[in-house]
Amino acid sequence: MLKTRMQLLFYLSAIGLAVFLGIHMAVQHLNNVLATGDTAPTSWLSMIGRATQNGWVVIYILMLVFGLYHGLYGLRGIIIEMTKSDKAINLVNRIFIVGGIIIFAWAAYIPIALATR
Repeated sequence: MLKTRMQLLFYLSAIGLAVFLGIHMAVQHLNNVLATGDTAPTSWLSMIGRATQNGWVVIYILMLVFGLYHGLYGLRGIIIEMTKSDKAINLVNRIFIVGGIIIFAWAAYIPIALATR
């Protein structure tokens, strides 16, 4: 049952990642089509301006969560297919959980710090 839930989260993270990356890419590269009024959406000032808005911080954090889970769970699945040992599987699970938490804390610091300045 746990494996089924984790696999479902894997699929849902792919959908969430596609949605939020689509929003991000549309704003970054379709500014003429969307008529956002931003003449240079990839300029430093434009990126910092978006990074300080709470809505964009939420989008960036959600992209981080979805991307991190999707990538680490997929890589974990590949590694587990190569081993048969329960001890090795438990070690891989623990490494990926701790590593994922560390990467999330490190990567989430940037948008949160920009939004609170």
